[in-house]
Amino acid sequence: MRSYGATIISSINISSFDSDQISDDLLSLLMINFPEDIANYLMGLSNTTMRSLTDLIEFNIKHADEEFHPLFAPNQDLFELSNNASNISYANQSSLLNRTRTLGGQLGIDLALTTYNLDALISPRVDSPLTTMAAAAGYPLIIVPLGYHQSDGEPYGLTIAGTAWSEAMLIRVAHGFEQASRVRDQRRPQYAERD
Repeated sequence: MRSYGATIISSINISSFDSDQISDDLLSLLMINFPEDIANYLMGLSNTTMRSLTDLIEFNIKHADEEFHPLFAPNQDLFELSNNASNISYANQSSLLNRTRTLGGQLGIDLALTTYNLDALISPRVDSPLTTMAAAAGYPLIIVPLGYHQSDGEPYGLTIAGTAWSEAMLIRVAHGFEQASRVRDQRRPQYAERD
Protein backbone atom coordinates (compact mmCIF):
# COMPACT_ATOMS: atom_id res chain seq x y z
CA MET A 1 0.00 0.00 0.00
CA ARG A 2 2.92 2.31 0.71
CA SER A 3 4.20 1.91 -2.85
CA TYR A 4 0.85 3.23 -4.09
CA GLY A 5 0.97 6.38 -1.96
CA ALA A 6 -0.66 5.29 1.28
CA THR A 7 0.80 6.43 4.58
CA ILE A 8 0.84 3.48 6.95
CA ILE A 9 1.15 3.76 10.72
CA SER A 10 1.91 0.26 11.94
CA SER A 11 0.42 0.51 15.38
CA ILE A 12 -1.99 2.97 16.90
CA ASN A 13 -3.06 3.28 20.49
CA ILE A 14 -6.61 4.12 21.47
CA SER A 15 -6.29 4.01 25.24
CA SER A 16 -9.91 5.10 25.76
CA PHE A 17 -11.23 2.10 23.81
CA ASP A 18 -12.59 -0.62 26.08
CA SER A 19 -13.13 -3.69 23.90
CA ASP A 20 -14.67 -5.73 26.71
CA GLN A 21 -17.16 -2.98 27.62
CA ILE A 22 -18.29 -2.53 24.02
CA SER A 23 -18.58 -6.29 23.48
CA ASP A 24 -20.69 -6.61 26.63
CA ASP A 25 -22.87 -3.67 25.59
CA LEU A 26 -23.38 -5.02 22.06
CA LEU A 27 -24.32 -8.43 23.45
CA SER A 28 -26.79 -6.79 25.84
CA LEU A 29 -28.39 -4.85 22.98
CA LEU A 30 -28.63 -8.02 20.92
CA MET A 31 -30.20 -9.85 23.83
CA ILE A 32 -32.77 -7.11 24.38
CA ASN A 33 -33.97 -7.06 20.77
CA PHE A 34 -33.66 -10.73 19.89
CA PRO A 35 -36.97 -12.00 21.39
CA GLU A 36 -38.98 -9.46 19.42
CA ASP A 37 -36.92 -9.98 16.26
CA ILE A 38 -37.25 -13.77 16.40
CA ALA A 39 -41.01 -13.48 17.05
CA ASN A 40 -41.40 -11.24 13.99
CA TYR A 41 -39.43 -13.74 11.92
CA LEU A 42 -41.44 -16.72 13.17
CA MET A 43 -44.74 -14.96 12.47
CA GLY A 44 -43.79 -14.93 8.79
CA LEU A 45 -43.37 -18.72 8.65
CA SER A 46 -46.31 -20.92 7.75
CA ASN A 47 -44.57 -24.25 8.34
CA THR A 48 -44.23 -24.01 12.13
CA THR A 49 -46.32 -23.42 15.22
CA MET A 50 -43.38 -21.69 16.92
CA ARG A 51 -44.20 -18.03 17.52
CA SER A 52 -41.77 -16.86 20.20
CA LEU A 53 -38.36 -17.38 21.71
CA THR A 54 -40.07 -19.10 24.65
CA ASP A 55 -41.62 -21.57 22.19
CA LEU A 56 -38.18 -22.33 20.78
CA ILE A 57 -36.64 -22.81 24.22
CA GLU A 58 -39.41 -25.20 25.28
CA PHE A 59 -39.17 -27.12 22.01
CA ASN A 60 -35.41 -27.47 22.41
CA ILE A 61 -35.82 -28.80 25.95
CA LYS A 62 -38.39 -31.39 24.83
CA HIS A 63 -36.29 -32.43 21.84
CA ALA A 64 -32.76 -31.95 23.17
CA ASP A 65 -31.64 -35.32 21.81
CA GLU A 66 -32.46 -34.15 18.27
CA GLU A 67 -31.61 -30.46 18.54
CA PHE A 68 -28.25 -30.50 20.32
CA HIS A 69 -24.95 -32.22 19.85
CA PRO A 70 -24.42 -34.56 22.84
CA LEU A 71 -21.42 -32.56 24.07
CA PHE A 72 -23.46 -29.37 24.28
CA ALA A 73 -26.95 -30.54 25.19
CA PRO A 74 -28.91 -28.63 26.17
CA ASN A 75 -27.02 -25.38 25.72
CA GLN A 76 -29.31 -22.50 24.99
CA ASP A 77 -27.84 -20.09 27.50
CA LEU A 78 -27.95 -17.18 25.05
CA PHE A 79 -31.61 -17.88 24.23
CA GLU A 80 -32.47 -17.95 27.92
CA LEU A 81 -30.43 -14.83 28.73
CA SER A 82 -32.10 -13.03 25.85
CA ASN A 83 -35.56 -14.14 26.92
CA ASN A 84 -34.94 -12.61 30.35
CA ALA A 85 -33.22 -9.45 29.07
CA SER A 86 -36.27 -8.03 27.36
CA ASN A 87 -37.46 -6.51 30.66
CA ILE A 88 -34.85 -3.72 30.43
CA SER A 89 -36.53 -0.32 30.19
CA TYR A 90 -36.43 1.79 27.05
CA ALA A 91 -34.41 4.45 28.91
CA ASN A 92 -31.76 1.87 29.83
CA GLN A 93 -31.70 0.52 26.27
CA SER A 94 -31.29 4.05 24.91
CA SER A 95 -28.50 4.81 27.39
CA LEU A 96 -26.72 1.57 26.48
CA LEU A 97 -26.99 2.32 22.75
CA ASN A 98 -25.71 5.88 23.18
CA ARG A 99 -22.75 4.71 25.29
CA THR A 100 -21.90 2.03 22.74
CA ARG A 101 -22.03 4.50 19.84
CA THR A 102 -19.85 6.98 21.73
CA LEU A 103 -17.25 4.38 22.71
CA GLY A 104 -16.99 2.98 19.18
CA GLY A 105 -17.31 6.31 17.37
CA GLN A 106 -16.12 9.48 19.12
CA LEU A 107 -13.81 7.68 21.56
CA GLY A 108 -12.83 4.93 19.12
CA ILE A 109 -12.62 5.33 15.35
CA ASP A 110 -13.03 9.13 15.25
CA LEU A 111 -10.40 9.62 17.95
CA ALA A 112 -7.90 7.43 16.09
CA LEU A 113 -8.54 9.13 12.74
CA THR A 114 -8.14 12.59 14.28
CA THR A 115 -5.17 11.78 16.53
CA TYR A 116 -3.15 10.19 13.74
CA ASN A 117 -4.54 12.36 10.87
CA LEU A 118 -5.84 9.33 8.95
CA ASP A 119 -8.52 8.79 6.34
CA ALA A 120 -9.18 5.17 7.28
CA LEU A 121 -8.12 2.43 9.68
CA ILE A 122 -7.07 -1.01 8.48
CA SER A 123 -6.58 -4.34 10.16
CA PRO A 124 -5.51 -7.69 8.73
CA ARG A 125 -7.81 -9.44 11.23
CA VAL A 126 -11.57 -9.67 10.82
CA ASP A 127 -11.88 -10.31 14.57
CA SER A 128 -9.95 -7.16 15.50
CA PRO A 129 -11.27 -4.45 17.81
CA LEU A 130 -11.77 -2.38 14.65
CA THR A 131 -14.80 -4.43 13.60
CA THR A 132 -16.25 -4.11 17.10
CA MET A 133 -15.75 -0.33 17.10
CA ALA A 134 -17.41 0.04 13.69
CA ALA A 135 -20.35 -2.15 14.72
CA ALA A 136 -20.78 -0.23 17.97
CA ALA A 137 -20.67 3.17 16.27
CA GLY A 138 -22.76 2.15 13.28
CA TYR A 139 -19.85 3.13 11.03
CA PRO A 140 -19.07 1.55 7.66
CA LEU A 141 -16.34 -0.96 7.04
CA ILE A 142 -15.36 -3.03 4.06
CA ILE A 143 -13.34 -6.24 3.81
CA VAL A 144 -11.23 -7.04 0.76
CA PRO A 145 -9.28 -10.23 -0.03
CA LEU A 146 -5.82 -10.24 1.52
CA GLY A 147 -4.72 -13.84 1.00
CA TYR A 148 -5.44 -17.52 1.56
CA HIS A 149 -4.51 -19.73 4.50
CA GLN A 150 -1.94 -22.30 3.40
CA SER A 151 -3.41 -25.03 5.58
CA ASP A 152 -6.92 -25.10 4.12
CA GLY A 153 -7.11 -22.52 1.34
CA GLU A 154 -9.70 -20.44 3.19
CA PRO A 155 -9.55 -16.76 2.25
CA TYR A 156 -8.91 -14.01 4.77
CA GLY A 157 -9.36 -10.31 4.36
CA LEU A 158 -8.17 -6.82 5.13
CA THR A 159 -10.69 -4.78 7.11
CA ILE A 160 -10.91 -1.09 6.22
CA ALA A 161 -13.04 1.21 8.38
CA GLY A 162 -13.86 4.89 8.40
CA THR A 163 -15.99 7.45 10.14
CA ALA A 164 -19.71 8.00 9.61
CA TRP A 165 -20.76 8.49 5.98
CA SER A 166 -17.32 7.58 4.59
CA GLU A 167 -18.55 4.78 2.33
CA ALA A 168 -17.43 6.45 -0.92
CA MET A 169 -13.88 6.90 0.38
CA LEU A 170 -13.78 3.33 1.72
CA ILE A 171 -14.86 1.96 -1.65
CA ARG A 172 -12.10 3.96 -3.37
CA VAL A 173 -9.50 2.66 -0.89
CA ALA A 174 -10.75 -0.93 -1.21
CA HIS A 175 -10.82 -0.73 -5.01
CA GLY A 176 -7.30 0.72 -5.09
CA PHE A 177 -6.03 -2.05 -2.82
CA GLU A 178 -7.71 -4.77 -4.88
CA GLN A 179 -6.33 -3.37 -8.14
CA ALA A 180 -2.83 -3.16 -6.69
CA SER A 181 -2.78 -6.52 -4.90
CA ARG A 182 -4.77 -8.66 -7.38
CA VAL A 183 -5.30 -11.19 -4.56
CA ARG A 184 -8.68 -12.13 -5.99
CA ASP A 185 -6.97 -13.31 -9.19
CA GLN A 186 -4.61 -15.71 -7.37
CA ARG A 187 -7.07 -18.58 -7.14
CA ARG A 188 -10.59 -19.55 -7.95
CA PRO A 189 -12.96 -19.33 -4.96
CA GLN A 190 -13.15 -22.70 -3.21
CA TYR A 191 -16.93 -22.88 -3.37
CA ALA A 192 -17.37 -21.52 -6.90
CA GLU A 193 -19.55 -23.58 -9.18
CA ARG A 194 -17.58 -26.07 -11.23
CA ASP A 195 -17.80 -25.76 -15.02
